[in-house]
Amino acid sequence: MNNIERFYACMNYQSVDRHPFWCFGAWPETLDRWKTEGYDPANHDLGAGSDPAPMYGSWFEPNPPFAQTVIEETDDYITHTNYHGVLVKEFRTNAASSMPQFIRFPVETPEQFRRFWKERMQPDLSARIGPNWQQALKDIRSRDYPFIVWGANWGGFFGPLRWLLGVENLCMMFYDDPGFVEEMMDADADLIIAIMGQILDVVDVD
Repeated sequence: MNNIERFYACMNYQSVDRHPFWCFGAWPETLDRWKTEGYDPANHDLGAGSDPAPMYGSWFEPNPPFAQTVIEETDDYITHTNYHGVLVKEFRTNAASSMPQFIRFPVETPEQFRRFWKERMQPDLSARIGPNWQQALKDIRSRDYPFIVWGANWGGFFGPLRWLLGVENLCMMFYDDPGFVEEMMDADADLIIAIMGQILDVVDVD
């Protein structure tokens, strides 16, 4: 069995020669702990023996992304604007090991949302995938492993709005201004449909 045959057999509860094995790495603090216990990255590939499982999720993100601008640095923290446009404060070391402090989000009003969407959320696959995006998709599809397009942070309905407004502001907005929430979700749905419609005109996904 090749990778894609194995994937489909497993997903359809059929017999397989072995189950797919996908390795996505380890938490940074876990790797640091393992190194103190004898783990040597130079001599041991953490993903050795894993099957290829590339997942394409960045195609839904703001494009162009925000510049990651550093506002303040101390011995312990970095305050910066991330590529989502959110001002955050993070640990200097192992930033991924904890949630950052969210200080400011890029959208506070409908006007800011409309400007953000117009400037960064257009379904132009030449910009999102590359100028030869149709051939790039066909090249991916021709490989013997699953072609997976996933929403990641920006391919759903709550997640993108959370990045735009913040969890607390968004949850309050459901009550205070449901019409604005509906406008944002409609825009998000239209973007996802437009992006996936173009992709599915060229190739199938698994």
